[in-house]
Amino acid sequence: MSLDAGGGNVAKNAPQIECSTRLLQHAIDRWLARITLSSKAEGAIASDVRHYAGITGWIIPDTLLSDENSDGDHLIWLLDQAEKADQTILTNAIHRAIQLLSFEDSLQDAVERAARRQVYNLAYGLTHEINNPLGNMVARAQRLLVETTDPGNRKSLSTIMDQGMRAHEMLAEVMRAVQPTSLALTTTDVSAVIKQVCESLQKQAGERGIAWTYRCSSEKLHAAAHASSLLDAFRMLGLNALEVCGPNDAIDWSCDLLPKSSDSSRIRITIRDTGPGLSAEAQRSAWDLYFSGREHGRGLGISLAVVKRIIEQHHGTIALRSESGAGCSVEIELPAVDAPAAARPKLTW
Repeated sequence: MSLDAGGGNVAKNAPQIECSTRLLQHAIDRWLARITLSSKAEGAIASDVRHYAGITGWIIPDTLLSDENSDGDHLIWLLDQAEKADQTILTNAIHRAIQLLSFEDSLQDAVERAARRQVYNLAYGLTHEINNPLGNMVARAQRLLVETTDPGNRKSLSTIMDQGMRAHEMLAEVMRAVQPTSLALTTTDVSAVIKQVCESLQKQAGERGIAWTYRCSSEKLHAAAHASSLLDAFRMLGLNALEVCGPNDAIDWSCDLLPKSSDSSRIRITIRDTGPGLSAEAQRSAWDLYFSGREHGRGLGISLAVVKRIIEQHHGTIALRSESGAGCSVEIELPAVDAPAAARPKLTW
């Protein structure tokens, strides 16, 4: 059916044409936003799909209605409906919109790879150039400390050495963030790792008047993981929560196995706090390297970027949800694996 087949056909296809135009415009806007590094509104495509479904009487599945940012899922569902209804105009528009969104993801990956490469080169150069004079300064302060007996001088030299070592550790942390090492993953009880982190931080929480709770499935939950790296990631998340919370706040950890979908199961770890929450800007940039929501001098803004990288190295996902003044929630999902086979008992003769 062509658009110029008569005024009746144009009128009949008007909603289809309008929806096609809007979907393509939103897809183009998102692609351009990625190029210009400006913010883009998620959910605009989903809103158009729901509006068009209301016009046609198509029933949107509850799974789509519950998703917050599922533009791609909405498009795929609408494509299936349009093909069944033989709506060629809309079908062609959806195919083009999906292509644009796919290009957007490819562009994002390319930009992130280039940015990581530039950050690594900068960090490597700075670390090398700063560590040399820093090491020389600490060594000279140490030698003078041995030679002097004046209490005031000894105190000043000790401070120089302590601050020099602190700067060295910060540079090492920077390199750790920009130069990730490959991880050897083995079957690990994730619930045991979380329990270890919670037990190590619970005392700090109590000293600050912060309620700390931990709930986990009674069964062991296994994933392919690098235990020490995963422990570091959970510990950094716990320390971040402690840093922002104050007396009478609460931090709650939970770990459970999600209902099995297809041929795979996933472990969900959720960390909720009742702290001040994040602004919209802080929430957008929380995982960015060197972004810190705290005042200057309180941190390098590295820990959350490292956490995200570690979770992704475990083939998992991590999401952060927060509203200013309404606390924060971090949700992690890791692919579950079967428990390791029990070792055979050794025979003694």
